[in-house]
Amino acid sequence: MTTMRGVARPIGWLIAAGICAIARADDAVWNKSSGGTTYDWTNTVNWLPDTTFPNGAGQSAHITNDIVGAQTIRLRQNITLGTLYIGDGIASGNDFARTIGNASGEAYGLSFDSGAAGVPARIVLEKIGTATSTLSVPLTLASDLLVDLTGTDASNRQNLTLNGEISMNGHTLTYTNGVYGQQHATLGSASEFAGEGRIVNSSSSCLNVDGRKAFAGTLVANGKATANNQSTFTFTSGGITNAAEIVINGCVSNSNVREGGGVHSGNSSGYADNPGQRFTRHRMTMNGGYLVANGQAAKTGTANDWQRGLEWVRDEVAVLDLKSGFNYIAVNKGVNTTGTLFEVGTLLRSRGVSVYLFNATGTDKRLVAANGADFLAGAGGAAGCPAMSIVPWMGVYGGGGFVSPLGFATFEATTGFRALDATTEYTNSVAAGARYNVSVNAVTLTDDATINALRFTGGSSNIGAGKTLTVASGGLFFNGSGTIGASGNAAAGTLDFGAAEGVVSVHAVNASTIGAAIIGTGGLSKIQSGTLTLTGANAYSGPTHAGGGVLRVGDGAYASTLGSGDVVVHAGATLRISCAEAVADTATLQLHNTGPDIYFGRLQLDAGVNERVRRLVLGGVIMPSGSYGSSASAASNSDDRYFCGTGVLTVPIIIGPVANTGTTIMLK
Repeated sequence: MTTMRGVARPIGWLIAAGICAIARADDAVWNKSSGGTTYDWTNTVNWLPDTTFPNGAGQSAHITNDIVGAQTIRLRQNITLGTLYIGDGIASGNDFARTIGNASGEAYGLSFDSGAAGVPARIVLEKIGTATSTLSVPLTLASDLLVDLTGTDASNRQNLTLNGEISMNGHTLTYTNGVYGQQHATLGSASEFAGEGRIVNSSSSCLNVDGRKAFAGTLVANGKATANNQSTFTFTSGGITNAAEIVINGCVSNSNVREGGGVHSGNSSGYADNPGQRFTRHRMTMNGGYLVANGQAAKTGTANDWQRGLEWVRDEVAVLDLKSGFNYIAVNKGVNTTGTLFEVGTLLRSRGVSVYLFNATGTDKRLVAANGADFLAGAGGAAGCPAMSIVPWMGVYGGGGFVSPLGFATFEATTGFRALDATTEYTNSVAAGARYNVSVNAVTLTDDATINALRFTGGSSNIGAGKTLTVASGGLFFNGSGTIGASGNAAAGTLDFGAAEGVVSVHAVNASTIGAAIIGTGGLSKIQSGTLTLTGANAYSGPTHAGGGVLRVGDGAYASTLGSGDVVVHAGATLRISCAEAVADTATLQLHNTGPDIYFGRLQLDAGVNERVRRLVLGGVIMPSGSYGSSASAASNSDDRYFCGTGVLTVPIIIGPVANTGTTIMLK
């Protein structure tokens, strides 16, 4: 046995607590277990050894013993630490909270300084139980600060609340680890920020923001943290409205299964002014993440109309940049309120990017962008007719199901983005003409035809031998699984996207095939979370984007190609190559990552495949010549983050200057 200030502990307790032994002379272990008591940090009798208390760059404080009641620790002077281990160490019986605060009239602070350049300071929570530790003192970051939330399950995930002013000094506050779907990190109502920097949630925990913050830096949502009315950053009772940017990194699968970072707003106490404004008014960037813009529940007895539900709840963002991948945006109204309006000043969208817009019906839940009409493709027919222009890369919930979009979006200045009406804004004639959006389960032609957009509702259909179906907007939406042009069939026909970006949507876990030959000059983008297989003799030009789900080239029996341009695989998407010569030898192949180094675009090389490209870019870095693949392949360079399968990708040695095949962008 060993005794720590009168508390008998087996030697194994020290090991279980992660201490084992005091590693450095300037480290110290908290030595008080009684509850309902206020202690002073500066009193050496409260620490083991009892000759010092932790205070200095790089020093560690282990406040992790088993306590029998809530404790308050007063700083009594400014304290500097490299690492703070904190929490109810064993949490036997009940979980008890710890608070680090100040005596009345004092305002001493806790500074985090690792003492080594480039090394973050740390806060590490205990794993056992659900006790809450609160830092109710001013915090100063002299180093980056890494908060390790630890935890194993819903019953063993302790909590941390930061509830004082935080001086960022340009540093980064990062949350890591944690338990999926649990909220065990909070920026408390008394917390505030000074100085720019970054707040990054790469944990599995939901980070709740309580109260409006004036933080002017950047928020980065990385972690997979979805829960009911919670997310990577949860703004149900607070907001960070002045942040320069909120970046959301991740990927979305099966239409609305959220695999990455997200932001959730609304559905709790409202502010006195409208816009209610949870997230920033400045810039939001989405790289395959999700965003939920909720309204507020109406509250009687408040002084203003919007809180009482008598006017629309509004949120405003100057720029919403849809930069990469497959994204999910939901707009919901609050209970007993008029509606919710999410207003965007400038909407940006990069090639290959798609969005599933859920619940924005246009009556009481609206996403409006000042430049929304810029994304319309078509003849501009009146609402209610099948000549409505469409937004080819946005799928919208249209009623009758929750999981997936049912068709294309359109945009109107008054109602914003909405779904095309499945009964009145499509025609069922594939020969209707170039102005029309067509919804059919067969595309067999007797003569060449041009339409605006195609919603294909299932089955297998050839276009016809020597026949061409032109989709002028580039929009092809598979509503379910289907085949356009049977593989290897002489009657498969030709699918022409003209000068438009060909945008092919396969949603949920559906699998569709295009065996027709694809032509056009605007490239091809496969979007949403399903699988699209190409088996035709494609001759289109322009870039190919795998923006979500799986884009497969060849099916093992029939070969295909990706045209003549460069190829980009977005984080969360997979390009599967099942035949030889699928990518042009002159192409640049880019596999994105976001986070960075959290979510990856992947290349699956099937058995026997040895693909060649002119240039390979992994996560924004141009790779040298050589062979690349997974650890299961014979490639000399293996990386299982970007590659799978047993095939090989070869980047040859290029003698002379390398042609400029485009701009390389690293997503952060």
